[in-house]
Amino acid sequence: MPLVLAGYLFATLGALLLSGDRRPRLLGAVLGAGALACSALWRLEFASTWCAFTAVASLLVLGWVRRPRPGASVT
Repeated sequence: MPLVLAGYLFATLGALLLSGDRRPRLLGAVLGAGALACSALWRLEFASTWCAFTAVASLLVLGWVRRPRPGASVT
């Protein structure tokens, strides 16, 4: 199970952390810290706490998507 979990986290967080854009890297760092916290605090319930954490972290993405880009025209 630890190898599967490591592969999953590498696949899901790796692309974010290797992104050339600052926002995905920040999201990857936040999610990586969350994965460590979930693992340290709730080892037996990691999957459910990880899902809850990522659902809350998706609000960060929602904020980015809803925020108008600088210089973009508002219609």
